[in-house]
Amino acid sequence: MVSRISLQTHNRFYGIVICIGLYTILPFLILSFYNHPGSDDFEYAIRDNQNSFIITQVETYLNWSGRFFATAISRINPIRFGIFALYKVYSFILISGFIATLYFLIASTFTKFSFRQKAALTLLITVLYVSQMPSVSQGLFWLSSYLAYQLTNIFTLTLLTLLINLIRIDNRLIKTIYKVSITVLCIAIIGSNEMSLIYLMSFLSFLLFLFWKKTISYFILFWRFLSVVLLQA
Repeated sequence: MVSRISLQTHNRFYGIVICIGLYTILPFLILSFYNHPGSDDFEYAIRDNQNSFIITQVETYLNWSGRFFATAISRINPIRFGIFALYKVYSFILISGFIATLYFLIASTFTKFSFRQKAALTLLITVLYVSQMPSVSQGLFWLSSYLAYQLTNIFTLTLLTLLINLIRIDNRLIKTIYKVSITVLCIAIIGSNEMSLIYLMSFLSFLLFLFWKKTISYFILFWRFLSVVLLQA
């Protein structure tokens, strides 16, 4: 009887967290349909319409920015095609995609959690993340910004999910698909912005650290790891 009451109390708590999370996130999803281009969105649209993909990549990489993936993905800018409605849809997909990938990461990490627990934790983290965002307008609604940063966060969550599931999978074909996907995601993340390059390379170096720890002394291993991180910085 006591355990049943406790379970009901927990379910009610998770339900409240989910309701608060949805109530908090819903306005941002609605605001997506009132979104409009601004600032660099117009400049990048003109640049991409005037030059081919290869020329844009080479000139931007050599003379302006090393963010090769961010430069490439900016070609989906709706201004280039005169379809401004897509600008609104992109933000909606971005917010939804972040929530979905975060849920899959939590589901892969906490396999014993119920759906309600996973959903509650997902929305709780999402609300905390948005509330601590320095500029919500730039992070969620400015295309030139979120293609370089927020999309990278989605890729990172997907990468972590694939890495977790890769350990549990025995099928060689699926493992290969996962490895190829992880490689592509790593390239995309590194080519999106400078900060993502540093944190991803630091994370991969840490994984290498764990892999080497059985064969190399901790002293040498520590200095190798530190050297890699310093070189990235």
